Amino acid sequence: MPGWPVVPNAEFKESDISGREVVSLSTDSFNLTIGGFKAIDYFGDGSFYILDAPGVCPYTVLVLLVRH
Repeated sequence: MPGWPVVPNAEFKESDISGREVVSLSTDSFNLTIGGFKAIDYFGDGSFYILDAPGVCPYTVLVLLVRH
């Protein structure tokens, strides 16, 4: 997943992710439904969910739901 300047129109800089583990989520990963939204139980223990919450913007919107 290269960023700018490798990809001139990238939405992030290559240096933003340099030395970091990047985890990509596929649409197949969202195998739950919470409040009508597709969701992932990220740690598998119900403590941290990632919800796919599409909005009016043209980009994907992700919402994090954390149980305290």
